[in-house]
Amino acid sequence: MLACIGDDGLWFDGEARGWGRGTVAGMISDGTRCEGVWAYEAQGNTARSQLICDDGVEINVLYTQQGTGTGIGSGLDSKGRAVLAWSGAHLLRFLTPDGEVTARLQCGDAPIPIS
Repeated sequence: MLACIGDDGLWFDGEARGWGRGTVAGMISDGTRCEGVWAYEAQGNTARSQLICDDGVEINVLYTQQGTGTGIGSGLDSKGRAVLAWSGAHLLRFLTPDGEVTARLQCGDAPIPIS
């Protein structure tokens, strides 16, 4: 699971576990740890994640499942910052531009190389 938080280049790198529902744990690029839960909604093509971070910030995201095997989500944290998130088995392929070798996450002005 990867996410951009706000407009200043802050990002989240974590792991979602489970099938249909489960746990999420990871770290924001400023060193803050976050953990929480995720679950598919009754319709089956949307999921919600709710995280709480060590600094007390809460992050809530609603995901829509794409045909690519990647969920794309958006939401807000408790500081009012926008959160854009991606999760799924094919996440790296989804974030790799055509013709490129390395996946990139664009949070703020500069892309963040990921592997």
